[in-house]
Amino acid sequence: MVLLWRSVGPYHLARARAAAERMAARGVHVVVVELCDGEETRDWRIDRTGAGVEIVTLAPGTRLTGRSQNLTSKLIATFEQLRPVCVAVAGYDRPEMRAALRWGNENSAVVLMSETKADDRARPWWKRMLIAREVRLAQAALVSGSAAGEYLVSLGMLREKVFRQYGAVDNAYFREHAYERRNGDGRMFLACCRLIESRKNIVRLLRAYSQYRHRVEEPWELVICGDGPDRSTYEEYVRERRIEGVTLAGFQQVEPLAGYYARAGCFVHPAVNEAWGLVVNEALASGLPVLVSRRCGCAYDLVHEGVNGYTFDPHEHVELAELMQRISESPAERLRQMGHESLRIVSRHGCEAFAQGLESAYCATTAELHESAADS
Repeated sequence: MVLLWRSVGPYHLARARAAAERMAARGVHVVVVELCDGEETRDWRIDRTGAGVEIVTLAPGTRLTGRSQNLTSKLIATFEQLRPVCVAVAGYDRPEMRAALRWGNENSAVVLMSETKADDRARPWWKRMLIAREVRLAQAALVSGSAAGEYLVSLGMLREKVFRQYGAVDNAYFREHAYERRNGDGRMFLACCRLIESRKNIVRLLRAYSQYRHRVEEPWELVICGDGPDRSTYEEYVRERRIEGVTLAGFQQVEPLAGYYARAGCFVHPAVNEAWGLVVNEALASGLPVLVSRRCGCAYDLVHEGVNGYTFDPHEHVELAELMQRISESPAERLRQMGHESLRIVSRHGCEAFAQGLESAYCATTAELHESAADS
């Protein structure tokens, strides 16, 4: 069985290990295929030699960008060599992914791994038709949340062929390296994302934080981890408006990132266009209360209003400022209880759930192939 991703980061690797272990009990060998071993704003460094699962890189030493070469021919040659019984394909946004869906449909079985939901962006009718055609190439799907599942059903995927849980991280790692190593007084709001304003909405976060600082006597600091094309814009915004307490920490590998989670008191994710939001999984696994935009797919599943955090309209910076004040002025015991609830909620969304969902999707695809063979 092949798991196809754009590039492999820490959370991909954790999922792949869990899947390999579970599928081995069925006698199915799992191989990970990645297009490139890096991305433009995600310079992950992982030990592929000691990964615990076989990884095939189509373009080693290359960072994936929107202008990257089409690797379809290399992908098909790799598939022909591996001859997998099933291919699990992450999305359909690149030509390589669409080619993998077609190859799998013609030669084996296909599981579509998807986070996309209906309201991510406006799509004209003709584009929905093209997407529906790609979706129908798969016999089953593994999705991150309820919103993603409903979107695939609206495109023609049978509801009983949609399984959970694609959106997962290594919960145990963040619990051990962040929650159990919590230090300091937690007087910090933490955000972590690619710095792309059209999607991540950092300017409104900064505006909300500035207003929050004027509301309270002893404001928490704000640390933003991540990199991207708009980083200099944010640095200039902070400098020109003289917003104190803000640190743009840049892209962080998983180990130092866990250190930031350990120092934080609350995680904030203000995105206006976010299919799921795996950083929220990481924050919950680190035992943090969260403030999450209602445009994030994970908000439906991971944020229990008033229990482990709050959701907000990402276009309303005043609402976010009020929630930041509510969090920072909450008693320490209240915040600890919210963090405990985060751990409880995310425990159902770990890599074990990914492996179980993948196994269920695999069984659904092979059952459909056997039925087709019997009919013919």
